[in-house]
Amino acid sequence: MDLPSFLAASGLAGVFAALVLGTLFCLVQPIWAIIDCIESDREKDAKVLVSVALLVTWGLGSTLYGLFLSVSRALRVFTLVMLAVLFLLGVGGIATCAVGAFQGAKESQRQAAIEKVEIEEAIRTFRPAAVAADAVEPFPALHFTYPGSGPASHGAPSSVSLADHDLAGPIAASARDVSPEVRHVATSADGGVFALTTHEFGAISPATGRFVEIAVDPQLEDDFSWPKGLAFDPVAQRMVVLTSHVHTRFFRYDPRTSAWERLPSEHRNGSLVALAYSPADASLYALERPHGGRELTTLRRFNDQGASIGVVALDPPIPVPEDLDAGFQLHASSGNLVLIVPPSAASGGEAAAGGRLYLVDREDGDVAAVEPRS
Repeated sequence: MDLPSFLAASGLAGVFAALVLGTLFCLVQPIWAIIDCIESDREKDAKVLVSVALLVTWGLGSTLYGLFLSVSRALRVFTLVMLAVLFLLGVGGIATCAVGAFQGAKESQRQAAIEKVEIEEAIRTFRPAAVAADAVEPFPALHFTYPGSGPASHGAPSSVSLADHDLAGPIAASARDVSPEVRHVATSADGGVFALTTHEFGAISPATGRFVEIAVDPQLEDDFSWPKGLAFDPVAQRMVVLTSHVHTRFFRYDPRTSAWERLPSEHRNGSLVALAYSPADASLYALERPHGGRELTTLRRFNDQGASIGVVALDPPIPVPEDLDAGFQLHASSGNLVLIVPPSAASGGEAAAGGRLYLVDREDGDVAAVEPRS
């Protein structure tokens, strides 16, 4: 047992002991005080009056009686000693708990700092297999920029643009500004761009680049929580939205009729962070990050009804900041998948390039990358 835990346990033991002894004191000492009063040489009326007062006030009155009015030296000593013991146990226990909590908080901060350095080092030194930037055809994705030399991993970007990407990053000439709250995009068959923010679904205006919210069917609102991924299914001609919090669910939106439906699937005990549709095998793919984990570990495959039909471990797993929860993008291109991990404080100069891009083989989970464009 470490020191903070020992101090906390010792303090709680002291407080518990004080409660037990205090309960016994409140049961025994008032009775003793009443007996002492009755057996004293006071006037009968005084005995009755004091006894009634002791019964009414019980612990408080009997304590004062034991300290100042008792004719019994034993009762006075007992009352004084018990009060001192209760004070030492109670106050000492609370103080020890406080010290343990303070030490525990310091240790937690120290451990968090160590873990932050470890994950930053893991991100900085992560070098999967090399791949050429033109290994996939350019595809549209979001490009985030932040103020200063790099963002906090949970900070809001100063600007977001929609740009064609290859594996080295965004192609600058293709970038067009969109609303800074947008976190995911997918393009429909007619070229319309649909998007997710942290909580809303909508479309991007082709004229202004602004995000325009599209209301979810009121009957589905209670289940539509924490959207994490967006993809277009060209067979069904519908947008697919992945939500993942306590449960993982799939929703479809028909751009032609504005109709919503929830797919007949629901998954627990998994935290999925991005979604893509792969025309190569007409499947949906999502990346899993264990709750509170430092890595993206698994590629999951789903059919068009949201049923889980395959699981592949990423090789190697992709390290990500612990407090980074939104903005992961997964896109299909040239028969494979491309993951864009949003930039973080740990990414240093990569923030200027919008984060790291990884090629993910949808069949065996192999991960490859190129150095981001400067």
